[in-house]
Amino acid sequence: MPKDFRPTKDLLGVEDVLDNKELARQASCAAYISKEVDLPNILLMHGATDGQVGIEHSRQLYNQLKEADKHVVFYEIKGVDHGGPVFWSEDILDIIDSFIQ
Repeated sequence: MPKDFRPTKDLLGVEDVLDNKELARQASCAAYISKEVDLPNILLMHGATDGQVGIEHSRQLYNQLKEADKHVVFYEIKGVDHGGPVFWSEDILDIIDSFIQ
């Protein structure tokens, strides 16, 4: 990914999603979750100290999926920021492998 990649600008065409709430809602997977929508099993992992995307977003998504009776597993990875080598560690890969099985 290029260093100057800015998701809101490059993907949504706007500088700030806070000024474009309807566009942000449409771009969010959360807008499409309901009991009527078939979804595969979902594994969420989020660094608990993520400075780019607050963990509350994953918590809200998890709760919304549970309320819609979807199969979802959520791991808050303590002391981890946004991405990085921990997500390729043996422990995390074991979690992913078990989830897929």
